[in-house]
Parts: sequence; structure tokens; C-alpha cells
Amino acid sequence: MDSVAGQSANERFAQANIRVALSDHFTAFDCLVYWYFQSNTDYLTGLVRPFKRADLMDVFGVSVDTVKRSLKRLRSSGWITLEDLGHEGQRPTLHNWPSGEDTFHGIGDTKFAKYLDGKGWARLSREIMFSGLSPRQIRIWVVLMILKGHNRNRPESFGWAYITHAELAALIRDLGSKLHPKTVGSDTEQLEERGLVKIDEYAVHGRMNRYRPTDQIHIVMAEVEPKAMPEEPSEIGKTMWTQGWLTSEYIHVCVELLDLWIGGTIGEDWWEHDEERGEEYDTVLYAIKNALKEIGDPELVRIRINTGLETYGPGYPLDIVNKVLDFDADPLSEEELTKRPNHIDSH
Repeated sequence: MDSVAGQSANERFAQANIRVALSDHFTAFDCLVYWYFQSNTDYLTGLVRPFKRADLMDVFGVSVDTVKRSLKRLRSSGWITLEDLGHEGQRPTLHNWPSGEDTFHGIGDTKFAKYLDGKGWARLSREIMFSGLSPRQIRIWVVLMILKGHNRNRPESFGWAYITHAELAALIRDLGSKLHPKTVGSDTEQLEERGLVKIDEYAVHGRMNRYRPTDQIHIVMAEVEPKAMPEEPSEIGKTMWTQGWLTSEYIHVCVELLDLWIGGTIGEDWWEHDEERGEEYDTVLYAIKNALKEIGDPELVRIRINTGLETYGPGYPLDIVNKVLDFDADPLSEEELTKRPNHIDSH
């Protein structure tokens, strides 16, 4: 019997289609939920096994609100329908195409349009799903697996995916948001550390834009003490690695939220001022890190930051993030806002 999504001789897996990976309707977590459902297919009946919200909370380690929002997006876009089975939970039926319009991040106008014919998919194992990688990193890996060359007669491209950081960021960003190419670079480096991607740093003019993805993940058997590093406050990634308690997923959530706050406060080119404003960036980093540690729900921290940006807007000092992320008070109340001047030059 041929292997189908949901079963094989040794493992459960999903056939991760590129239309799902690039759907404008999905966040990276939504993609992972869809693929998890697919890996739960009973190969004898072709039906997806029933689930309860608590199941998703347990396997992914997220809040009930995160699960609710994800299921709502999956259903409203038409990628899944849910059948209520009473005490057994709900049975999802997966669809190969959304019911509403889906532009797939504008891929139709790019050199990657040919991959949308539906033939491209990656074998995504449960082992990789629950490896500790973030949903966005798994989404990136799926895209690279599908984009890699399959023609053995072209050894220079066989097994390699050619794509720049900027192109990859544009393909896998969440709808209505921006993803910095350096964040993607950090994600691919994490994938390389876990053995899922080989990066050719010198393929084209020294730019990291050639990747050889594999499905041979390195399993982390125990926590390893991070190597000592010189103090370089302006290098955000190194600073976070020294914090010990942060998981790899939280590191990348931290970078995302850092990018969201600083980009919304002083502009999208904030990375260009890394050296001259390193101490200010560290202040933001530690505020975000402490909020994540205290609240434990990245989505709540993200909502608070977005609310803060809408309330204060550009031009306020970067360190106002300390007030925005004070969950014991309400820094966005009318009383608090009257204490702030209408506009402060952050420079």
C-alpha cells in the first residue's frame, strides 16, 4: 500500500501542500494546525480523527484563545469544515482549496507561480512538527522543501532551493504584516542547527540564498549550556541566547515583537541604526522578554504592543514600551494618556 497523509510504516505525517503554506488566510500556526489534522487521517477510512480544543492546547502548548482564533480562520476561509460529534469532540474535514479568494501573498506575479499547480508538497513528519521549532520555521522548511530542484540531470540545482531572504519573507509573512529579512535569516540558521537545512553562504555574491533542505532532524536530547559570548548589546540574537530560560521558539517570538515595536515607533529601517541605538534596543528587548516570561502568552503581548502603537503612534521614546507592557496597570487608560505630551521626538 502506498503511504498516504496520516500513516506510514513508522510515523505519522502530513502532505504539506504549498497552497496551504502560502495561503493569505493562514498564520504560520494555522498552517501547523491544518497539517496536524492531516497527519491524524485514518488511512483505512480516509477520515480525520476527532479532536477537542484541549487536545490542541496540549500538543502545541498554546492558550484556548489561540486555538479558537486559529480554528475560526481555518473555518471562515473554507479550508476546513467541522462536524460536532458531541462528547467525542469535533471531526475536521480538510479541503484542498479555500472557499474565498486567496492571492497566496501575490505569488502569482513572481517566478514561484509555477509551484501553485498543487503538485508540490513536502512530507512533514510529526517528529518535525513537535521538534521545538516555531510554526514559522516549519512553514519556511516546507516552502524550501517544495522549491528545491528535483531534476537529477542538473546537479548544480538538484536538491537546492534558490531564494533570497527578502523573497522568503514576502512568501511566508502573515497577511497584513511585514517580516524582516533578517528574521528569516535567523530562522534558517535555526533550521541549519537542527540539521533540516544546509545553507550555501556564497552561492551568489556572498548572499545566503541557496538552501538544501532535508528531513533528517537532529533531536535535542538535553538542554545544553549556551557557550560564553562576549557582551555585544547591539547584536540582539546573541543577547537573547545568553538568557538561558528562553526556548528557541520564544527567541524568535521575541525578535518578531521587537521588530514590531521598534519598526512601528521609529520606522522599518531600524536595523540600520543598530550600532548607534543598541542600548535603546536592549531596553525594548528586556521589556518584551520579561512580559513573555510573566504572561506566558505571546499573543497577548503582541495585542498589547499593537494597541500601544495605535495609541501612542510614531515619535514616542522607545522605552515607553515599559509602560505599554505593564500588565499590572493600564498605561493606555485616559488618565495615563493625559500625563503624556501629544508628541515626543524619539531622536
